[in-house]
Amino acid sequence: MKNNVVFTIVFLLMVGTVNAQDFSSNTVIYNHRLWKLDSLLRVGNKQALFETADYLDDQTEITEFLGHHVLHSTAGYIAQRLIEENTLFTQNEFVVDTNTTKKLFTDFLDKNHTKIYFDTLTKAFVITPFKDRKVDFKLVTLTNSKYTALQNETQQLLHEPIFYEKGIDTLLQQKNPLALLKLSALLLEKRYHFNDNFYKEEAIVNLLRLATKQNLVVKNQYDEWDYFIEKDFYSLTKINQYIFFANHYQDYQWDYNARAFVNKKLVAETPNELAELFDALSSKTDSVAINAFIKLTTKNPDEVMTMADNYRKADIYTNSKLPQFEYRFLKQMVQLTAYCKRNNFDFKGSAYVKEGIDLLRSKRSFKERRTLENELIDSLTITDITAFEYWSMIYSNDYNLNHSAARIIDKFYSNNWIAVVERQEALKLYLLKSNLFRGIQISGLLQNYIYKFYQAPPKEINRLTTLVTNNSIIEAEKEKAIRVAKGNQPYKLPKNKKVYGSREITIGNFNTEFKKIINSATDQDDLEDKVSYLCSQIEYKHIGAAFQAIEPLAIDPYEKYSFITRDFGFGFIGNFEKPEVRTAFLEKYNSLSEFDLYAYYLTEAGIDFRDGAGKLDYDKIYDILKFDSHIAIAGGWLKDYGVYAITKLLEITFKTTLGYPDKLCCSDNMSWCTGYPRALAWMHYLNRKNVLKQPHNQPISIAKEFD
Repeated sequence: MKNNVVFTIVFLLMVGTVNAQDFSSNTVIYNHRLWKLDSLLRVGNKQALFETADYLDDQTEITEFLGHHVLHSTAGYIAQRLIEENTLFTQNEFVVDTNTTKKLFTDFLDKNHTKIYFDTLTKAFVITPFKDRKVDFKLVTLTNSKYTALQNETQQLLHEPIFYEKGIDTLLQQKNPLALLKLSALLLEKRYHFNDNFYKEEAIVNLLRLATKQNLVVKNQYDEWDYFIEKDFYSLTKINQYIFFANHYQDYQWDYNARAFVNKKLVAETPNELAELFDALSSKTDSVAINAFIKLTTKNPDEVMTMADNYRKADIYTNSKLPQFEYRFLKQMVQLTAYCKRNNFDFKGSAYVKEGIDLLRSKRSFKERRTLENELIDSLTITDITAFEYWSMIYSNDYNLNHSAARIIDKFYSNNWIAVVERQEALKLYLLKSNLFRGIQISGLLQNYIYKFYQAPPKEINRLTTLVTNNSIIEAEKEKAIRVAKGNQPYKLPKNKKVYGSREITIGNFNTEFKKIINSATDQDDLEDKVSYLCSQIEYKHIGAAFQAIEPLAIDPYEKYSFITRDFGFGFIGNFEKPEVRTAFLEKYNSLSEFDLYAYYLTEAGIDFRDGAGKLDYDKIYDILKFDSHIAIAGGWLKDYGVYAITKLLEITFKTTLGYPDKLCCSDNMSWCTGYPRALAWMHYLNRKNVLKQPHNQPISIAKEFD
């Protein structure tokens, strides 16, 4: 331990986290007598308790370390902590806290000196033996999902080194119930001590569960039933678990039929359906976890919400295919489905809706995906949309679906907004969704439903004002919607028009600059960094030379060619890691003008931006600028779907970049830029230029980040 502390001090001095003078006026813990007392207390030296008590009133400042953190504590505080960590007295015997003084604790020690002993299993000083203490408990039979999962982990659990060290593996082989006592004692022994880390709590508790086919439930410090002892930082649940086994372990006998230790004197509760479903969320079989999640969204809301909170607080692992923040999703979705069932809204959907979801989840080309998205935007109805949202949320962790669903939902509501606001029940449902989806607290479209009301005309505001509901959630959201409708502009034209990174050098001849970095690179990492930086600085006219120069380099293709997608907005045309995509691109690049190159790929991608005469259709372009640069339904970044390419056509046509740089980004493989601020500027520009032939008074896009 001393060597580790010395290393920490040296490391901190080297990196500048602390200064040498921090140690000049303070005593360092490893040089203080308390450091030695800590070691003595942990091995049961009773006299060390008395000596530690002597420091309780001492206000001398001592420097100590928690990982790489430097703490300035008092000797009295450290003494109190050492007593707390190394004693497990009952509440009636003595409570160690900030009010504990030297006299109080010394008097207690003098009075109970002969009664205090060191419990070797839990490594703590106690007075009342654990077998003489009482505890409230429940035994719950493991769910099938939980037991199956533990069976699959049996060998991993049994081979934890700590079980060898404590002889627990031998006791289990002998079918000796003493193993249960020693496992529960081990969990308590490894309770938190300052600057000690132990990461096997879950293995200990799971081995107990596996050995008994039961989950022991005890009270925590809040007097609540705790179903996840292994997740509790505080010691009370570990103490209560040990008290239970100290009193009952001898009544357990190995049952060869059950293949577990059985206590015939105690009756275990049978887990209900919700417990089975919640445990199934952790299944490694995707379909099992997803089906359990779907079922849970339709169960009793109060029960599901309570259990979801318990599982979330315990940070129980779930299948990676479930929505991110699955328990928060579950809490909000179960309220939505309950409302839909009470009010006869269809949230499961027709075969057409489910087929659309499945197709969106499949791998498709950009053109195929856009065609499908447009078809669904045009064909979905007010009756369909809730089911589409429901399934989009179920599969929101699906990369293929996530952004597509956002574009569809966003544009659908703008296209059908009158049908929403003019029907009271549809308006109530939308307001409920707005509140519940925001309650998931995840970035993305789900956060932004309320902004569809921005700048609503007086008629719509009146519909909101006169809406009557006895639902408190809807009522509160109605008031918020009225404020949004009357509020300030949610999108503001940015004053700062710089892009990520910056143009720091002017490149005349790319090949000349490229040869310089080839000759100066010291190793592979240096070469990759310099190539990345150089490519981030180029202009459109350098693209061809850059492609030819970097092609032979042994650099990861994704990193090597990311500049063409991040910095020039060609990500929608295909995967540049594929040689055939690069070859085809270079052919077009060398034969077409900049305008025609962007126009060609936009057309190939199925993006309709021309009128019948083949000229730019500014109304179509306005809608593309408005809706086609968007975030995902849940999480994710603002993604460009040809919007930057459209703005390039406008920049070339009108001979202005509106003050923006001449390219989307200077990413240097570090980040990428959104084309939306530029797109927003062009929407305003087209309005000012009076080139739009149609009114564009639909609600704004909500698939953007709002402040």
